[in-house]
Amino acid sequence: MLSRIEAAARTEVIVKPTTAGEELQIGDYWTYVSRDRITSRIKATVTHAVTDVTPSEIGIRVTMPRKPPAFLLCDRSWNMIDDGVWRYMPHNGMGIKAPIIVGNTWPIKATYFHNEKDACWRRSGTTNVLARRTVTTKAGAFDTFEIVSVFCDEKSNDPTRKIQAVQRMWYAPAISRWVKRTHEIRMQERNILRKSMDELIGYSCRGQIANRKRS
Repeated sequence: MLSRIEAAARTEVIVKPTTAGEELQIGDYWTYVSRDRITSRIKATVTHAVTDVTPSEIGIRVTMPRKPPAFLLCDRSWNMIDDGVWRYMPHNGMGIKAPIIVGNTWPIKATYFHNEKDACWRRSGTTNVLARRTVTTKAGAFDTFEIVSVFCDEKSNDPTRKIQAVQRMWYAPAISRWVKRTHEIRMQERNILRKSMDELIGYSCRGQIANRKRS
């Protein structure tokens, strides 16, 4: 049985649902530094900027120094639909699910196709909202939800080719975006382990600022 303090804490989390991207505007952006978690080496500084917002989709331009921009298409829950290389049906399953409530769990199920090559993969797994935590990065301190996705990708015409992965992200409703994210990927056929971490170092969310002023 939960104590009064534990019950109150759980109630506080449950009664504060979040809708993804409800205040986004064109021009909002988030800048991240990406590191190799094994060597701690900085791999890139990446900026994601909103280029388009519709009732069902979000367009994102991704820029890195000395590289041409890339363009992403997501749904309003930050699930990827098309990243310029792969097209996901219905999406890649790596977003959030509103309302965000600690303890919520949902399945991951997707099929994705290469935009140029004849390649098809299938994804299955589970996402869990583990906890509500304060996370501090160079961009500030944020009230976040820790969300973990564990999944497996399997090539449709060769089930022996598999990729096992874990994505852990800390999503901040106040800026409609994650402030920290880690990936751990193991490619079984080559026994390759890759670990990466992205952290927010700067952002601008004009819709959120306007909403706070109104309130």
